[in-house]
Amino acid sequence: MNDDVPATFEDGSTTKTVEGVGTYTVAPDGTVTFKPEPEFTGTAPSVTVVREDMNGTKASATYTPTVTPVTTFVDKDGKPIPGNPTEDGEQPKKDIPGYRFVETKKLPNGDTEHVYEKVKTSHKDKDGNEIPGYPTEDGEQPKKDIPGYRFVETKKLPNGDTEHVYEKITTTHVDENGNPIPGYPTEDGEQPKKDIPGYEFVKTVVDKDGNVQHIYKKKVTPTPTPSPTPAPAPAPAPTPSPAPAPTPAPAPTPAPAPTPAPTPKPASVPVKPTTPAPVAHTVETKEDAPQLPNTGTEDHASLAALGLVGVLSGFGLIARKKKED
Repeated sequence: MNDDVPATFEDGSTTKTVEGVGTYTVAPDGTVTFKPEPEFTGTAPSVTVVREDMNGTKASATYTPTVTPVTTFVDKDGKPIPGNPTEDGEQPKKDIPGYRFVETKKLPNGDTEHVYEKVKTSHKDKDGNEIPGYPTEDGEQPKKDIPGYRFVETKKLPNGDTEHVYEKITTTHVDENGNPIPGYPTEDGEQPKKDIPGYEFVKTVVDKDGNVQHIYKKKVTPTPTPSPTPAPAPAPAPTPSPAPAPTPAPAPTPAPAPTPAPTPKPASVPVKPTTPAPVAHTVETKEDAPQLPNTGTEDHASLAALGLVGVLSGFGLIARKKKED
């Protein structure tokens, strides 16, 4: 065929419309497209297509379209659902993952159209509230691990939606007997352990429901053992101070011996001189006799004795002189 000469219908046109049936269109290469009216089904009237070869000889072909009812699967906007192509004839609806069936339409041309909408997947708590940060998703989605929550169940709702249900886990701070520690109430979600005055952290356990429990034990302050009080050291016996030696009374200064008054010279009487017998002076010392304090009386007595001896000696000398004379 001569590609430089486009194909046409037998009347030389490239488009032909049959009322109540549809419209025919021929491409330059001779391909015919038929678009039936919405309500038309069955066999449409035939059309003839003419082409010319390289020698200028014309050739013709007849095209007879047949409209067969079909079944389509579309969303609410009329768009075909991916993976679900048009099927010949009237076909029943089907379950399509991620979609919920809405309705079936019987079109005027005999086609069947099954309409769907996407199902939704939600993540909610046990009170039906949507969990923050986890909005509704299109299609059927699997459950998720959500921090601070424990998965409870998945519900398949009557409309085809999927609902994953969760509940909040809790964190408690208890003693070894399971009693809550005063001042540390239960907290929502998984919380870390704390430093609690007067308590020592032991361990963290997670129960079958996913709740967190921090366990502590009370600190015991040991009673200090009193240190023995040392016995007081005995006071040293006082060293007796030596009795002060008595200060001797100062010896009185002896009074000067009185000068004897001159004895008047007696009248010269011839006297036979007598030589006095010598008197032996014996001094006896008694060692055991107690000494009396020196009062100065003995000195006076000695002086008096010496004075008397002197007088007597004087008399002797005088008498001797008289004899010599």
